[in-house]
Amino acid sequence: FHNVVDTAIADSYLPFLKTAVRYPGFKFAVHYSGWLLEYIKDYNAETFGLLQKLAQSGQIEFFSGGFYEPILAVIPSKYRQLQINKLNRFIEEHFGQKPKGLWLTERVWDPSIIPDLTACGIEYVIVDDYHFISAGFDKSSLYGYYQTEQDGNRIKVFPIDQKLRY
Repeated sequence: FHNVVDTAIADSYLPFLKTAVRYPGFKFAVHYSGWLLEYIKDYNAETFGLLQKLAQSGQIEFFSGGFYEPILAVIPSKYRQLQINKLNRFIEEHFGQKPKGLWLTERVWDPSIIPDLTACGIEYVIVDDYHFISAGFDKSSLYGYYQTEQDGNRIKVFPIDQKLRY
């Protein structure tokens, strides 16, 4: 649905990036799926150029993820790594960054993905604070990050405010 993506670019992505570039002290992170980055590259040079400019200035940090937005916990290890590495390569090639953080599709977390994430150079993930609150954490303790591991592979997990995200 090109018209849906074009509308999102025109009404959301492009105005935000045009505003952000005017405030070089404002640093932020973004996640775009691989297919969306390809689409923007092919159909909206202005938006793609702003992303490159923001990356070059160090104002923007790109999160990785699965290139085609798979739920990583439900696909085999080999394909997890292929998906993440494909997006990492695209980001490195076009924006000069090697992603260290990862956005989980639908925020589906399972510790079995940790070895694959670390094998792809991922150092941290972000998940909704809901996961932590459901596990018994107090919301007031969720303003930092936690470390977890699987089979000796460590990763940082940052809770993000679910209400704020929505």
